[in-house]
This record gives sequence, structure tokens and C-alpha cells, in this order.
Amino acid sequence: GQVTQLSKGSKNLMASGNTLYVSESGGDSYYSISASAHSVVRQSADLVELSFVDTSGAPHDMDWDIHYVMRRGVSGFYYFLITKVGTSTHPNAATLSELRTVQRFDSAVLSNGYNGERHGALPTAAQNATFSSSTQIEDATYPLTVAPMSLAGSSSVPGVTGQHYDEGPVFSKYDWASFRTEDLVHGLYGNGYGAWLLSPSWEFYTGGPVKQELMVHHQNLILNMYHGGHFGSATTDASPSSWQKIYGPNLVYANAGSDDAVIADALAHGAVERRQWPYCWMNNPSFPLAAARGTVTGTIREAHG
Repeated sequence: GQVTQLSKGSKNLMASGNTLYVSESGGDSYYSISASAHSVVRQSADLVELSFVDTSGAPHDMDWDIHYVMRRGVSGFYYFLITKVGTSTHPNAATLSELRTVQRFDSAVLSNGYNGERHGALPTAAQNATFSSSTQIEDATYPLTVAPMSLAGSSSVPGVTGQHYDEGPVFSKYDWASFRTEDLVHGLYGNGYGAWLLSPSWEFYTGGPVKQELMVHHQNLILNMYHGGHFGSATTDASPSSWQKIYGPNLVYANAGSDDAVIADALAHGAVERRQWPYCWMNNPSFPLAAARGTVTGTIREAHG
């Protein structure tokens, strides 16, 4: 159930050993998907959909069914995750501290990060090699002891000037967090290529529009945080005892061009994907199409005093 290669043209954007995988926090460790069954759900000239199912037991809290979809004319692939409890393999409710997908890329190719607030250089391999428990200032926060001693970036927020995001001689993975409302696209780019996670909707994430979450990482990876406890936002309530949920679809998008060109293209394609939501090509009982959806209108009144 893990992706091991993503190429644009003849260029592989993932190094040997890099993968895309689902993982769930188990306290001090993470459990990653290990599918025991797979199938071809749909196959035509315009679309292919694959399913990988993991129903293994503890420390895994849920049944997982991850689907990968490739569509003709789209430079990348979609994926969505269906989770279930109340099954024979996971009969109990789940309390999710963290549920995510992680996709690692070749740092020699995609050396820069992008989110809705900032873009710029990520730590180099030489800098990452100095990050350890002995040098850690606090969670995933380290002194930059190998040149360059600061990682300058540029603002990605329209109309905001003068913010170059230069933290000085300290790097933290939380430098690359962003508000959900600003997350249409985040990803990695450099050396003529880009790899991006496009989020056409926020309906399947926990938290509201001003929830902050990690987007990209100093180890040249793209995160998709379905559930996350960063910034004091851990979920402490258990799910219903018989429950399932669909997360996604998201699009992993690959493009080529100059740095400015791949960013602009990813943003433009993200806007296209958002206008297509809910996707009419989806065919899963967990995903209601447009005709099965409604709208809610009203006024929220807040009492003061």
C-alpha cells in the first residue's frame, strides 16, 4: 500500500527508499500501513483505481483501505483513505492522536519547501546530519551549525511584504506550519521540478479554518495531517463504536519548470481542483456526490458579557 516512485517525464522525484505511506501515532512510535489485500477497483481508458486494505491488529486502531486513482490528463495521482472501527479486526472505538500520510522525496532534487505562508530553502543534508537529540533545543528545533547559518525565505501571502522568514541560527520544523485556511497547496520544488499536495476541500480534516498544522518537513517530506495534536490541538474523544470515515481525495501533483513557474502552476491547478469539488468521478458509498449534498444557512449569535 505504499508508493515508491513518482516521476515527471524521465525524472524520478523520489530517491531509493522514499515512500508515501499512511501512519498512525502509537505514542512513542508510529504504525505504518502494511496491506494484506489489494484489488483493482476500476479500470478504463480514462481512469484506474486501486485499493490496498490493512486490517492488522494492535497497535493499529482501525481498518485502513487506501485507494490510489490515476486519471487521464492529470500529472499525478489522487488518493483517499477509508478508516473503520466496529469490525471483526478492530471492534473497539478509536481515539486518534495523529493520523496522516507522509511522502518522502529526493532532497538532491526538491530542496525547497512551500506552504500558504512561505517558501524557500529547507535544511541541507549536511545540516540535517547535525540534528540529533543531543543538539535539540526543544521538539524538532535545532541550532544551525553548518552553513548557511540561516534559511531565508519569501512570503507567499498576497499583499504581505517585508517578511523574509529568516529565523537566524535556529531551525524548527514548526517554521513550516500553516493555517488550514491558507492551505490550498503545499509541497517541495527545485532544480526544475515540483511535487505538491493539493487539498480541494477541508471537509475531511479535524479543526476549523484557523487550525495550524505541519505541511512540509526538513527531511524533504510532504505531510497530510488528517488528525494532528500539534499546537495543543490533540483529539481526546473516542470515535463511535461502529464508525467509518473517508479522508480525501487529495491530489499529488508533479510539474516541471523554473521555481516561480512550478509554484504558479501548482496554485493554478489547485484552484481548478477546488472548483471540481465534490469530484464527480468518485464512486464510493462513503463519498456523497453533489446531488446527495445540501447546504446550511443561518446566523451565529455570540453572547457577550
